[in-house]
Order: sequence, then structure tokens, then C-alpha cells
Amino acid sequence: MTDGAARVLADCEGGPAAQDALRHLISRDRASAWTSGQWMTERQGGSDVGLNAVVAKRDGDHWRLFGQKFFCSNVGCEIALALARPEQAPPGTRGLALFLVPRPARSRWTVPLPNWWARPSADLPR
Repeated sequence: MTDGAARVLADCEGGPAAQDALRHLISRDRASAWTSGQWMTERQGGSDVGLNAVVAKRDGDHWRLFGQKFFCSNVGCEIALALARPEQAPPGTRGLALFLVPRPARSRWTVPLPNWWARPSADLPR
């Protein structure tokens, strides 16, 4: 996941946040190295990402994503790449965009399970 995210960020013309994330993703220093996850699929579409319903709305210089993802690879990551559909974008895969999502500060992204230790999970706080 991390190698793929680094490649995407290296190939795109992202802003300062993307360049900062790339620096951390390719770092060999354990203290500053990050990992990345992916939030692609949704319950209604499964592997058919063209059916994704998460909507991206502009909020000043940033975007906000609204909806739920069904699965996250590497939920313990510092950043994730998420597919979402910007408002007014066409249906299908052509209308999807990829967004860099930072991990919220102090978030553990875990769900307590009865009779189990807390396990990393894609059931994230809203």
C-alpha cells in the first residue's frame, strides 16, 4: 500500500500536503516514516468501484468526503488514499477522484470486540 501511494504522489502534481506525505512515505528514518492505506471499496459496489457513492465536496481550499467505505487496507496508517466522487461528477469510474486523507490526531482507528483485544478495523469514527 505504501509503495503504491508513494508512486501516485510522486506522479501527481499535489500540493504541499501531498509532497509532505511523499517525503514521509519514502523516508528510511523509522522516526519519521509513514505508511499508507487505501479506502476504495464500498458496500454497494464491492469490486465495482464505479458504483462508489462517497461524495467529495469543496470546503475552501480543501475537500470533505461524505459517506462510508466498506474496507480499508492498512487501517493503522498515517495517511490513506480514498476514492470519492466530486459533486457534479459523472457516474462510473470516470467521475471518481483520488483524495489524500490524513489520519486524525490521537485517533487509534480501532473497534473493541467482545472477548478479543481491540483489533484494527475499517469501522472508523465519523
